[in-house]
Amino acid sequence: MQSFSTFFRDNAAIVIATCALVLTAYQVSAIRRHNRLSVKPHLAFVRRRRVDSHEGALSLEVTNNGLGPAIIESLEVSFDARKLLFSCSAELQEKIFELLQRKIKKSSVFTFGRDDSIRKDQTVEILRLEFSVNSQGDVKEIESRFQRLAIVIHYRSIYGEPFSCDVRTQ
Repeated sequence: MQSFSTFFRDNAAIVIATCALVLTAYQVSAIRRHNRLSVKPHLAFVRRRRVDSHEGALSLEVTNNGLGPAIIESLEVSFDARKLLFSCSAELQEKIFELLQRKIKKSSVFTFGRDDSIRKDQTVEILRLEFSVNSQGDVKEIESRFQRLAIVIHYRSIYGEPFSCDVRTQ
C-alpha cells in the first residue's frame, strides 16, 4: 500500500487541479450570490397623516429602500378583502372615492403599469386623500376606512427574482 506522501507526490497535479476547481466553483457561487444581493430591491409602504382644525390629508407612499430597481409586475387593491378590478388610475380613484362615501374633497391615485420600475431611494405617492374636518368623528371614520384598504405590489429584481410588498404587513 502506498503511503500518503508517495500518493501525493505521484498525483500532485491532479490533487492541486481538483482543489483549484472546487475553490473556483465556490468563488463563482459566492460572486453570483453577491451580485444578486447588490441589486436586490426592497419596497416599503409609508402611511402619512396630517389633520388640523379644518382639513386633513391621508397618504400612502411606497419607497424602494433596497439596492436595485424594483420592476413592477402588478398592483392589487382590495377593500375589506374584496378585490377591486381596475384598468387605469382614474377608474381606481373613482372606486376608492365611492368606498369612502364621497367624504373626500380631493384625491389622487397613482397606479403602475407592467414593467414600470421604482429606482433605488425613490418614493412614489400611490394614494392621497384630502378631506374637510367637521368633527373628530369624521376623521376617525375616514381613517378607519383608509386602514381597510389593502394594497399589494408584486415586483421583481433585475435578475427576475420575485418579491411582494403588502401594506397590511407593515
